[in-house]
Amino acid sequence: MKNADLMTVQFNPNLVYQHRIKSWRFGAVSWYAGGGISGGIMMQLNRTDVRMVVDGEKGPWVPGALDLGDKNTIFGKVGVNAVGGAELYFTRVPLVLDLDFRPGFGTAWRKVDVGGESCMINVNFFDWVLAASLRYRF
Repeated sequence: MKNADLMTVQFNPNLVYQHRIKSWRFGAVSWYAGGGISGGIMMQLNRTDVRMVVDGEKGPWVPGALDLGDKNTIFGKVGVNAVGGAELYFTRVPLVLDLDFRPGFGTAWRKVDVGGESCMINVNFFDWVLAASLRYRF
């Protein structure tokens, strides 16, 4: 699958180990690493380019060939992810500056009827995000 516009809504608990590297008068720096699982739904927002595989042979890419029903077709989704990053904690102001990397792998599925026969569509994907945040600390 390529050129797919997908949206997910999911629950994603993670376990994270955090270690303080250094403390100063104005704050501290820590690193953290961990991972977790996810579960939820995924929606296809447009028609998608696909490559059909029949008896192990890959065919050509077919633009816009996959239309799994109406727009906003819903799939079930599960996945695993990792997270790692660094955090700067300020003591004089209630702020935390954070930079993290989150790679993940997921799979989504949906049962569809094709020519009167029921079949299962599976979509596997790898995604990642590099994020920076500035958080207020209570």
